[in-house]
Amino acid sequence: MKVLFCIRKDWRTAPGGDVIQMLGTKEAMEKQFDIKIYVEGNPFMVANYNNVSIVHVFNIQNIDVTLSFIESAKAIGKKVILSPIFWNLSHACFVNTLALIGIFDLSPKFYFCERLHRNFAQVFSEIGTRFYYFSAAYKYKVRKALNLVDMLLPNSIEEKRIIEHTFDMKVKKCRIVLNAVDKRVFNHKSHRQSCENSKKEVICVARIEPVKNQISIIRALEDLKDIKVILVGRPKEEDRYYYESLLWIARERGNVEIIENHLDHQALSELYRKANVHVLPSFRESPGLSTLEALCCGLNVVISDREFLPVDTYFKDLLDKHVFMCNPYDPSSIRKAVLMALESPPPKDLISDYIADWEMTARETYKAYLEVLEEAFEGC
Repeated sequence: MKVLFCIRKDWRTAPGGDVIQMLGTKEAMEKQFDIKIYVEGNPFMVANYNNVSIVHVFNIQNIDVTLSFIESAKAIGKKVILSPIFWNLSHACFVNTLALIGIFDLSPKFYFCERLHRNFAQVFSEIGTRFYYFSAAYKYKVRKALNLVDMLLPNSIEEKRIIEHTFDMKVKKCRIVLNAVDKRVFNHKSHRQSCENSKKEVICVARIEPVKNQISIIRALEDLKDIKVILVGRPKEEDRYYYESLLWIARERGNVEIIENHLDHQALSELYRKANVHVLPSFRESPGLSTLEALCCGLNVVISDREFLPVDTYFKDLLDKHVFMCNPYDPSSIRKAVLMALESPPPKDLISDYIADWEMTARETYKAYLEVLEEAFEGC
């Protein structure tokens, strides 16, 4: 079988969760099955892959590109699979708007302002591109894409429900395919050996930007200066002011290390090994690959609550044991969750049983391919 993976054109230079998911799936599928996978970032090149059986598109964030991939594939008579990697972006849009006007320090009151921002954005969504996510045009294009594909592969039950709610439609054919971790690298054996070490370290592995909320981590632990904060990530150019504010707040607090260099998985595993807790109080995750990696490495983790990521699909059995939820708008909530995570026993080796590996993800994806191809055969 030959398959074409389609993804945004900057996937090589700006890797993110969608790229990790795509490459992890590709490696595992080619290893387990008689399958050849190509990767393409240009919708206009899809017509050159007439020899493939399946076109698999990743990510609907940039719906114009996604729809172009799907329409190009359908134009040459191909079956199309879509991994949407979607979550409600309303909170993310709100904190980005706050950042535009220089508001980086958040508090619980902003949570109640988000709905007002959402209503405002919907009113002005048809004017310009600032609030395009809320526009009727955006929703029309997403619905069109979803109706064209042969199967949807959401990575959680919650993602499927949010898609149906946001775009006011019923997803007819889908298979849940979980996000995964490379357990050859991220595993319990790599966790710190010296648990008696009295030093406390919390780590956050994520791009430095308002949505990932690193400033609130420092604010939450502002007076607990014995706890070292390690931030691993780099900002995009448009988030430069956020990054400069983060640097100033980090210097003021002290005992904060920021690592901007690109790190491979082995180096990341070593950093997890030295830490006690991973903290990601993000305004939008699905579910956060670094959180899964940290859990596999034997760390307790702090995540945002159910409004911001698919908590139940990934963490339901681990809540208040090794996974601690917080309100990302509230530094005091983040602080409480971090302290609970620090005081709780770290997860043992069996924690990895709760987290998928890429081999499992590849098997579920392959089953989806067979389903749509058998349906095509039966229809002949």
